[in-house]
Amino acid sequence: MFPDFILSTWGIGSIKEAGERITGTKDFVLSNPLTQGLQFEELFPKATPQCLDLISQLLRFDAQLRPTAAEALKHPYFFAWYDPADELTCPKVLNPDFVNP
Repeated sequence: MFPDFILSTWGIGSIKEAGERITGTKDFVLSNPLTQGLQFEELFPKATPQCLDLISQLLRFDAQLRPTAAEALKHPYFFAWYDPADELTCPKVLNPDFVNP
């Protein structure tokens, strides 16, 4: 059921973009009928064009083609709310061993 929802929403074409990098993707795609998928405008009719663009980038089937969180925050959709000066950064990498000493 879940794969059917993904295929009917994304369509086979967007899954093909993953190519050979994702194990089993090619077999999975070829085992299903070709589908067009839905346009995000149909799924989110009240969304602005910038919102739809961000959604389409964040929901790419191939994770390597999705923006990072930092890249997503620089998307025009967030310009009204995002200020890089508000971002907190850690000056050094924390050692996770402090959790289980």
